[in-house]
Amino acid sequence: MPNHRLGTLAAHWNMRHRNAHDSLDDAAALIGVFAHSVDLAYRMGLPLPVVGCDGRAGRSPFPARVVKTPCPWRCPGRLSPAGPLVQGMKVVITGGTFLPREELIARLVAAGMDVCPSVSPVTGLLVCNDVGLRTAKATRARVEGIPVVGERQLLRLLDAVQAGVLKAAPKGSSRTAAPRPSGQTPPTAAGPMTGRRVLVIGGSHDEAAAVRAGVLALGASAAVNLNASVTDVVLLSGGDRDARLSRIRGAGVRVHHGPAALGLSAQEPTPNAARAGTPLAAKEFPPRPAFRDAPVLVRGAVIDLPAEPVWTLNVAWRADALTSAAELDVVAFLADNTERVVTDEDFVFYNAPISEDGAVTLAVDGDSEQSIRLDLGLLPEHCTRVIIAAALSGDTTFGDLGAVTVTLDGADHSAATAALDAGTTERTMLLVQLYLRRGVWRLRAVGQGYDDGLAELATRHGVQVN
Repeated sequence: MPNHRLGTLAAHWNMRHRNAHDSLDDAAALIGVFAHSVDLAYRMGLPLPVVGCDGRAGRSPFPARVVKTPCPWRCPGRLSPAGPLVQGMKVVITGGTFLPREELIARLVAAGMDVCPSVSPVTGLLVCNDVGLRTAKATRARVEGIPVVGERQLLRLLDAVQAGVLKAAPKGSSRTAAPRPSGQTPPTAAGPMTGRRVLVIGGSHDEAAAVRAGVLALGASAAVNLNASVTDVVLLSGGDRDARLSRIRGAGVRVHHGPAALGLSAQEPTPNAARAGTPLAAKEFPPRPAFRDAPVLVRGAVIDLPAEPVWTLNVAWRADALTSAAELDVVAFLADNTERVVTDEDFVFYNAPISEDGAVTLAVDGDSEQSIRLDLGLLPEHCTRVIIAAALSGDTTFGDLGAVTVTLDGADHSAATAALDAGTTERTMLLVQLYLRRGVWRLRAVGQGYDDGLAELATRHGVQVN
């Protein structure tokens, strides 16, 4: 088999598996694959490594799956030929061990080692008792030139471990957001609609995108769903048939009929010219508290972040834009200056929602919103940028989806917001990038789309996709 993915195995046995990552379909496919495996093993006279759920069927022949323990020490690099071990070294184990795997890992963690599940360029040493072993970990260690030690040598090294350096950096260090250099202040939204949040209903994708670009230029921010933050609604063709209109009027939200009502160039005939109203340039809005006092970024815009280590990037899209068979996944890459991950554990997605040490965490907040929480002070030393992207499943494109809004929130304020709606045929999109420059973390609104899928996106950023 080319790999052991559930979809690959189901296809091999000619089984129907339509909805990947759907709990019911996945469980049904897994049962079918297991039944075929049992039958094949019986005919070949091979024992299967089956362990009872109560643990009484005997010890599993597979290595124990141990939950990774966060390491408080900075990575000191690789083991030198003369030793010694230094707290914080990244250790990977492959092949059989004399001590039970879980016991060996516990001893390494107690000594201050950072036990990792896979080999990467920052791995300090590989523990392997068979010099000729051909596992994926052993093969990559040889390619990377990583030191390999046997278990007995490792135990001797554990008797004299050198003290490491704690990750907790002093205030103002390069691993946290440094104070903004004097003379640099983030741009602020400015214009007659500053502080307003506008929802566009109806029209084609291009027409709605043009109106959103117009209201951004007037200082407003864009919304993609109706919620309490929306202060204004622009109706384009067909928008007067939207089921949400009664709720909008009941909530007292200001409704504008066509882009001309905002003083913008009309992209289409106004649905009701008699009710279009006076252009915005000639009137004033009644006072209303601003939803977010934050810069509104266009594609490519960059701001410096205030000196705060913890941020949350909220990503939202229109709730009714996706069919039941389509999904949008928000992902993050903890990358170096080459915009590639150093280790596969630096890729945060639905199957691995938390990075090492909890620096980056993915949360799904419903069917139209996901968020990425970032603790910049916990990022590994090799990570100088965090790239956050979105991927659509199936044949759905960002032209079908429409606008995606992103907002970077601190503890009590928003640093920036943006509406990214330039997508057409793309299935993946780079949303934003946080990067470290001269000790200051910066945010860039990207909005760059690609026609290929999540696997290709991950590969471009250095992830090894099986």
